[in-house]
Amino acid sequence: FSSKWTEQQVKRPLPSENALTKYKLLDIISDKPIHIDEIQKHTNIDISSLYGILFEMQMKNEIISLRGNFYAKII
Repeated sequence: FSSKWTEQQVKRPLPSENALTKYKLLDIISDKPIHIDEIQKHTNIDISSLYGILFEMQMKNEIISLRGNFYAKII
């Protein structure tokens, strides 16, 4: 490995907290519907923040909102 490679790795930005949260949510939400209360239990995210993040994920077609506050991953 060259020192230039090491410098590039060090300068690489870390994922934002929001990105880490989305990775965690995508790990929890599968193609099997899961209720918002279960998602909140697994993440301990404030419910209003959780709704906002889930809405963003829906807009990016990563998940879908189902009847009764259930969510599922789009496969």
